[in-house]
Amino acid sequence: MLRDKILRTFFLKSIQSVRQEGPADFFQRHITSLRNVDWPEIAAQWLRIFLPLYAENSFFHASLESLPGVKEQVKLQYVRNAAKNKEYIQAVRKLAQLFQESGKEIVFLKGSAYLATIYAADPGIRFMADIDVLIRKADLPTAINILEQEGFRQDYERFDQEMGVKHKEAFFARQHFHFIFYKGNLKLELHWNISFSPPEAVLEKIFDTLVTVRMGDTMIRIPSPEAVLYMACDNFQRDYGHIDLSDCFSEKRISRRTCATLFFLFEFQKILAYYQDSISWDNFFFFCKECGTLFSIESLLFYSCSFTLQKPPAAALKNGNPGTPLRIYKGLLRYTHKNNFIRAFMLRNIFLCLSNGGLFGKNPKNYLSALVRAVTYYLSFENRIILIVFQTGWRPIKSIKSALRPFSSAHDAIGRH
Repeated sequence: MLRDKILRTFFLKSIQSVRQEGPADFFQRHITSLRNVDWPEIAAQWLRIFLPLYAENSFFHASLESLPGVKEQVKLQYVRNAAKNKEYIQAVRKLAQLFQESGKEIVFLKGSAYLATIYAADPGIRFMADIDVLIRKADLPTAINILEQEGFRQDYERFDQEMGVKHKEAFFARQHFHFIFYKGNLKLELHWNISFSPPEAVLEKIFDTLVTVRMGDTMIRIPSPEAVLYMACDNFQRDYGHIDLSDCFSEKRISRRTCATLFFLFEFQKILAYYQDSISWDNFFFFCKECGTLFSIESLLFYSCSFTLQKPPAAALKNGNPGTPLRIYKGLLRYTHKNNFIRAFMLRNIFLCLSNGGLFGKNPKNYLSALVRAVTYYLSFENRIILIVFQTGWRPIKSIKSALRPFSSAHDAIGRH
């Protein structure tokens, strides 16, 4: 845990240094803190956080010379990542050509879109697990046929093996969200929805506002800047915006959540810097309101601006509709948790329960357990004795007992909104 504390503090400050003291001063002052890290045991997830610094920052590159063994590990991770992403780029270009020839629209999402925009100068920076593409549902038969002719096959046994356990969302996703294909070392997710149940108006808005960008000598279609930002926020909060009390017992899970949050903050900063004034905040908040994610996405927007030391765009302040929970949360961000971005994100989840109106609406029992989970997890982070008290002392209370069971999927109340 000491290693993770050192690393999370270092990387948060490195992200903030862009807006503060400047990279040169930052690395001169803080690089020595990394000498206390147990490098031979460092996990790949932490090495991936190093990649942007290694590739983009000459000051950090030079500083690695003072850390024996670290530079070799980071360089190896970077070389592997760059080689894998080149394979993905070739596949993206080929698929774009095939769908263009078929006359069907294919939209490249997330990492595929980023490799053509914010990471175009250096594809080795970002780790890509798969290719995410979006098509119209009516084009599914044609899309599946093109993928199969290109050698992609659906393989959910392999997917389950990769996840480590039987994945509970696989069947639901196949019915309502996306299909999963493999071709050798390549993985592809064929989406006809951007989330589990988006309104049709949202999908139409995405297709109506597509932009064309160049990837090598191929033109590909990607979402508009505001759709890119919305989906980045929505994907992160769906994956990590729920409360799982089992995280409190697993340093590996806490590390994974910490790394994912740090990289999201870095990527959030890159997206805003790349698109700058090109984002239509009217459309961004249209997505939020239509998908019922106004508080969850807007709070994440202010959370991210707070920890990357950026002022929320004036247009975002104008177009948003902050309720009481959001105003309170924004106020707390100004005065508390200035360095503990994990606790601040947990605090957001508590306000998420309140903003949904569950405690004061028609079904308070459904949200009472969610709120208790959130509070317990928040208090238990790095102070596990509190969790033990909850588990052993309050079991007779039904709502608390229910609360101690971790959320099982992204369909639970906190993960959905």
